[in-house]
Amino acid sequence: MRFTLILLLASVLFSGCTASRQATGPEEERNYIPPDTNVPNEEIPYPTINNLPWAGQPTQVLIWALCCAQDTADCDTSAYVDVDWWQVFEVDASGQEKLIYFQGYDSVRFEGLNEDEGGVFVRYPWWYETDNHRNMDWPVSTIKDGCLRVKPMLAADGICHWWTPRLEAKRDRVYRVRVHFRIHGKASFQLGSDYWKRNAQHGGDNVNNLRAWNSKWLGEEDGGWQEITFPLYIFFP
Repeated sequence: MRFTLILLLASVLFSGCTASRQATGPEEERNYIPPDTNVPNEEIPYPTINNLPWAGQPTQVLIWALCCAQDTADCDTSAYVDVDWWQVFEVDASGQEKLIYFQGYDSVRFEGLNEDEGGVFVRYPWWYETDNHRNMDWPVSTIKDGCLRVKPMLAADGICHWWTPRLEAKRDRVYRVRVHFRIHGKASFQLGSDYWKRNAQHGGDNVNNLRAWNSKWLGEEDGGWQEITFPLYIFFP
């Protein structure tokens, strides 16, 4: 199997908020992995739809995010994750990006995310033991001042998990996310992507959906804004 490696040479600088640093370099040495998680730290099992078990069937892709309390015994409810915006790109074999989704959280929604946008999933005794989840609305999440704010300590017994709409996926394309965010306090944050059979419902682990990739676990970096693009290295089977 031949792989073509494409390195992202430059990151798009998005205006509208304070300057951000890239979530790379020495910051990667810090450990923000929740001790009880079964979600890997940076993995790309399916970079494209080419080798999916259901290859040839219509497939959709979505980007997801999750955050949780690093320490469920810590009662500091001030911890939060702010997402200023996120962008989804379709990337071809030459490295050319095409923006296919943008969410800037410009509306004010004090009630937060609805059930079609996210939820609080089971953390104990095992992450995502079932697909059952409760709403991730206020006070766990709010949308104001141009940001989505998620406060995981208000749902410390669960995992705050939200996602983009499903988007049509094509062969020989990689789907990349770029996110502008900040983390305050003992919160862990991760990004990922799933492939879905078109219009299918959840049918159990790896039945109608498969994980395309997930980023490393992220945490507070002096409370400042950060920007991450993932995956940076693109493999085309």
